[in-house]
Amino acid sequence: KELYLKELLDSLNKQLNNQCEIIFIDDGSTDKSVSIVKEHPIYKKENFNFIENKTSLWVSFCRNLGITKAKGDYITFMDSDDVALDNYIETLIKYSTLNHNVCVFDYLNIPVDGSSADEIEKADNPMCWLRLYKKQFLLENNLFFLEKWKEIGFGEDYDFNDRVVASTEDIYITNDVIYGYH
Repeated sequence: KELYLKELLDSLNKQLNNQCEIIFIDDGSTDKSVSIVKEHPIYKKENFNFIENKTSLWVSFCRNLGITKAKGDYITFMDSDDVALDNYIETLIKYSTLNHNVCVFDYLNIPVDGSSADEIEKADNPMCWLRLYKKQFLLENNLFFLEKWKEIGFGEDYDFNDRVVASTEDIYITNDVIYGYH
């Protein structure tokens, strides 16, 4: 989704520090997304890892690839049409020091029509981009996104987080608003 991609990259680039890595996985884009990423200053940063799939392998495959490639102790996900609010990376790093299996946060709903964003959404939404996961917890419990959702076309986040919740009671819930959803 090239429309908001530069905004996402800009929001991450101004926050990126040596305490985190970004793994950006292109899922066989047919628009200008790959060139937008490769021409952006974040592309040259040492802790930005760009993986380009020539054909679409679906979001579940890409998220699983991110889980296995991540070097850090904690993982979160973002969609290319969303944005990291100013305190996003700093707050995720703070959450990681709490040592919970899962940390859940809130998000700001940013209207696509350009009107002002003022509606805060609660994190009871089951989307994976509203959570920070301990990588070791995911691996030890074999928690990956199921490929079957490719055939259905949606539902992978609901299924994944249902299995996450069934695997732990160590879930930290906060009212912090750090993610912007288009």
